Amino acid sequence: MMKISYIMGFMEGMLLVWIIKLLIKTTKKTASASDQNCVPQYDERQLQARGKAYKTAYFSLMACIVIEGIIDTFFEIKLFTGFVALGISIFISIGVFVVLCILNDAYLGLYNKLKQTIYIFAVVVVVNMASAIASICHGEKLIENGEFSEVILNIGIVVLFIVVTAVLVIKANMDKKMGTDE
Repeated sequence: MMKISYIMGFMEGMLLVWIIKLLIKTTKKTASASDQNCVPQYDERQLQARGKAYKTAYFSLMACIVIEGIIDTFFEIKLFTGFVALGISIFISIGVFVVLCILNDAYLGLYNKLKQTIYIFAVVVVVNMASAIASICHGEKLIENGEFSEVILNIGIVVLFIVVTAVLVIKANMDKKMGTDE
């Protein structure tokens, strides 16, 4: 029998695909004739900042994997079941990339809208929190045999998106105060 977390994860994925398709359709309808491909466009400064953020995110991913490997291998402390350690490492890496891009005004493209991005992030937070709560209510545990289980991944996604949304809002408010609001 499939765990509720897997079913909820599948439903989240389907919902996210539907939302992305809806946003693409909406964006294509509102895009100008010269910008029909709807691919985010970045200026040179943004591209350089994104490149530096990619590099930092890559090294943070490698550091997380190495640290978890050292803890698991040398100290024989198993903190996570299965692929959970890799998932958490990826979330940390994505968080590093996104936060660095936001702080350097390189996250949103030239024609992306902050409100739409925050709404999408809010949906992701609500759906993943609902999935985690449903999993816990159906008897799945956060910690099994002293190791974090797959349920922690939903909570990790929630934390990641809350942090990213907070940084987006704080940066937007700082930009407004400085008079550089776009």
